[in-house]
Amino acid sequence: MEVKKFFRKKILKSNSIFATILAISLFSCGNHSEKSNETSEVVISKIDTVIVDSQNEALFLNWGLSNASLSTDSRFLYNLNIDETSLEIIDLDQVSFVNKIKLEKEGPDGIGNNGRGGIISLNDSLIYFSGYPASIIMTTRGKKSPLLNNLPTLKKKFTDLGKDLLYEKVNPKNLQSIYGILVKFPGLAHELGMLNLNTGDTSRIELPEWENLENFSMILNNPDFYDVYEARIFLKYLNDKVILGTNVKSHLYVFDITQGKLDYVKIENTVTSPERVAKLPKEVSDPDQYFSLWKKTESEITFHEPVWDNENQWYYRLAHVNKFDDDITGYPTPNSADVYINILDKNFKLVSEIPLTQLNTAPSFYFAKDGKLWLFKNIDDEMAFIRIEFRNKN
Repeated sequence: MEVKKFFRKKILKSNSIFATILAISLFSCGNHSEKSNETSEVVISKIDTVIVDSQNEALFLNWGLSNASLSTDSRFLYNLNIDETSLEIIDLDQVSFVNKIKLEKEGPDGIGNNGRGGIISLNDSLIYFSGYPASIIMTTRGKKSPLLNNLPTLKKKFTDLGKDLLYEKVNPKNLQSIYGILVKFPGLAHELGMLNLNTGDTSRIELPEWENLENFSMILNNPDFYDVYEARIFLKYLNDKVILGTNVKSHLYVFDITQGKLDYVKIENTVTSPERVAKLPKEVSDPDQYFSLWKKTESEITFHEPVWDNENQWYYRLAHVNKFDDDITGYPTPNSADVYINILDKNFKLVSEIPLTQLNTAPSFYFAKDGKLWLFKNIDDEMAFIRIEFRNKN
């Protein structure tokens, strides 16, 4: 295991990350119509860990980089510091903190609570800050762009239908085009919603394969407690496609923007289950039953969002299975997890499923850069990344 700490005299001992690099066995994917005809055998070729030189800055790691974004050229990492309302910039080529942009919380250029649900670098000067009731776009100089000023008004067109447009994202190549997921509370009747900020036109497409997502939603309701457990869903813009997925299924909806076509891609995993199977009751009143069912469903497979590796021309998608103590009370927190990497080709065909035995917790943030998968890890309150290289076996 190679561990690098840039601009530091002290070298982190490798046994604090991994004791050894364990051999990874590639499992056969089988003959499914959803997989490539010529399945590549992919193996891990190298793993190392790098620690970011913070330049004595206390970088914001409390949220596990869940509100960070890779720049469009993959050189910089933008990390929203919630505590200070600032944007930290990390040079990933130098693996070092390089700048901090002060943002306003209130006022004409205030971000409010936007960005807590994530940020996305749109180009070298604009960053998308997700939020409710509507997202905003900020410049890298800390000024609010007017590009999404009419988004709250247009979103009300969907509200009139009894649904909310959530998880909305902007097309980086056409900042007038917005894509989101229409949802009827709690987690019902999902549709792909689209709107044009310039013309005010809206459209929607039903998502029939998500009808059973209500099986993974549950309400705790009694005079003293109210809470909602739902399947987590996501929408991403990658390679001129809008990708929709959930944490309870490996399968993906893929909307091709250039063709205006929506496909449902089934991904039949064999190393793990391709989806959760336990159904939840719609409503319970007993908190102990609620938390027990929460633990049960979270003990099944959980899928993460895919990221694109431009150098290798494939997608990485992590998955994990949580492990819990037997005597947990209240909201269950896993003590460990089995972690897997799914590699998909450019058409979302499953190429490989690789158990990542070197990890015992699921990374909260990851991305692809320079032909490597980078996984965030907090090491002694310092920002670090485990980097994994893959190669075709033959």
